[in-house]
Amino acid sequence: MACWCQAQELGSAPGWLSKAADGVGRIRQSAFEPEVVPSAEEAKSPISGVPEAPPEIGTFRPPSQNDRFSTPSEMESYPLWEEELMGVGPFCDLCGHGANFMPDWYIDQRVTIWHRSRPRRMRISGVGGFATVDDEQVFFTTGVMGTRSPSFDVAAGYAAVLRHYLRPARENTDLYAEAIYFGFNTWQETRDVYATQRLSSTTGSGTNQQTITFGNLFTPYTRDRDGMFSGIGGFDRADHHQLYYESRLHNVEVNLRIVPRGRPDRLVLHPNGHWRRQCVPGIYGTYLVGIRYFSLQEQCNFLAEGVTEFYDSNGNRTQQANTWGRYDVNTYNEMLGLQFGLDVKYRQCTVEWGGECKLVPCIDFAGHTSRIRASDPTTNTSFDVWLRDREDDVALLGEVSVVGYYHLRPNLSLRASWDMMWAVGVALAPEQLKFHPNPDNRLNNNGMVYYQGVSLGLIWQR
Repeated sequence: MACWCQAQELGSAPGWLSKAADGVGRIRQSAFEPEVVPSAEEAKSPISGVPEAPPEIGTFRPPSQNDRFSTPSEMESYPLWEEELMGVGPFCDLCGHGANFMPDWYIDQRVTIWHRSRPRRMRISGVGGFATVDDEQVFFTTGVMGTRSPSFDVAAGYAAVLRHYLRPARENTDLYAEAIYFGFNTWQETRDVYATQRLSSTTGSGTNQQTITFGNLFTPYTRDRDGMFSGIGGFDRADHHQLYYESRLHNVEVNLRIVPRGRPDRLVLHPNGHWRRQCVPGIYGTYLVGIRYFSLQEQCNFLAEGVTEFYDSNGNRTQQANTWGRYDVNTYNEMLGLQFGLDVKYRQCTVEWGGECKLVPCIDFAGHTSRIRASDPTTNTSFDVWLRDREDDVALLGEVSVVGYYHLRPNLSLRASWDMMWAVGVALAPEQLKFHPNPDNRLNNNGMVYYQGVSLGLIWQR
């Protein structure tokens, strides 16, 4: 009480705070309050008794919006500083990915195992014989081989994906440049048929009688109603027919991939008191637009071989002639178009699965080269014909995949998918076969081919 009274008495003294000669004075500044030193202008200006204007009507200007949201220079390079104080890293602790995982480089190496469809059905080879109709012998043929007879096995190929991060874009997305190649798949198949019996024809009578025998394989050159000699020697009346079919493909894509950023990761407090980052499961999608080039090259060879034998009236063989025919077709399809794609996947930390689809309306620069040769000394048949044609037409290419990923490490993942692809409006080699005496050059480019199979790959990201 005595101290309080003494302080009240000193405070009421009129000159207690006005003595400039007291040095630091009787009351010192608090250590938590900085000492205010007046500037030179403030020291010169006289003290006015008029109160200062409030900030809203004076010379005070509010900070700009950029200043309100500006980030200190020491914080710009590391936006997760506050989370790092809790011991949390920038990526998911389980899989190493998450909302902040945007790899600069993405490399995917795959092995593809595909099966392809067969061309549309058309008869190539038939077995000839005779049937009795109304007490009359009638010639007829039964088909034994066609364009769908070669049944392709699966073919292995190679695929690669190279992706590079470009920059962030609008609407909270990121842009990637992407290059894709797959190909080296080659399908080869051969089908053979042989004559089941030898047919015969007799001309003349008596000592001038002559009998010829030949195989009973015929092509569409021969018309049943016109008899077994209406075809072309070398291809018809043969003992052996063979069809060889080969198909190859190559695919190149250059895309711009748009990747929306995922949901922010969760920060989870574990029972041991440590914070951990975990990515959020859910459905995520990406988009792409680009240019795609697809090449389909095919080869089809049809071979006919036969032997014609001549016998006299006593049954002795007097002559033998070898016949042959060869029909070679080569086609090419160079498809170029604008590609649009969509990927939708469900992420469950270390595991992802979903679907991918692409659609490519394109121009098909297609053409074919065919060569028809035949030789039959019996009927004096010998010719060599070339056929060529080229057409640029509209085609459509589509692709659908069901894909799954498993992340072994933050920068290493396994990939497996079931892939399907269609090419509509293409020229297939077997569909260019024209068994007409006077074939035209016109290219048949309204075919369709379907591919399906699996691919296995290893992904590296950095």
